[in-house]
Amino acid sequence: IGKRRELDEKWASFFYEANIPFNVVRHPTFIAAVEATSKAGFLYHPPSYNAMRSKHIEPAKVHLKNQIEEKTKQCISLYGATICSDGWDNVANRPLMNVMLVCPVGDIFLGSIDTTGNKKDKGYIAGKLKEYIEDVGPHNIVQICSDNASAMLGAMDKVVEDYPHIFKQRCAAHIIDLLLEDWGKEPIFKQLIVMAK
Repeated sequence: IGKRRELDEKWASFFYEANIPFNVVRHPTFIAAVEATSKAGFLYHPPSYNAMRSKHIEPAKVHLKNQIEEKTKQCISLYGATICSDGWDNVANRPLMNVMLVCPVGDIFLGSIDTTGNKKDKGYIAGKLKEYIEDVGPHNIVQICSDNASAMLGAMDKVVEDYPHIFKQRCAAHIIDLLLEDWGKEPIFKQLIVMAK
């Protein structure tokens, strides 16, 4: 009992001092790691800081990528998926375009394109979207969704021309944001906003 209590206290101290959420103790991989360590039958030292951030991370990334691809493949073959895209600027003010795959198992980040030096017209954006559609498989894509910028809307039109089975969807959150901004310009709401601030 003394050894058990000592181990419990060491684990608890680790969680407290490293500021690790308590729910981690319920995580299956944490439980599996502790059980495997106790059954190993030899003095074990955890991987070093450098090993964790180098040689152990690549196999973990490959394993996770394979899991995501397998779950996604099964889901989108049954239900299809949506390609979502939006343009934004990073902290260095470089223009980027991100692309996500949305399906019932979750949202998967497909990539980000640095559009520096490119004219972000409908032809350029449509070409980039088509690359991702082809990568996922056009037969797996049900719709595309984007913000309401004119270039994005034009790009979605061009995509639908090439893939008539794909629907286009404007981003509802962006529409509501624009609507609220317009309402905020009205005198009655403008005064209310000033008072609220």
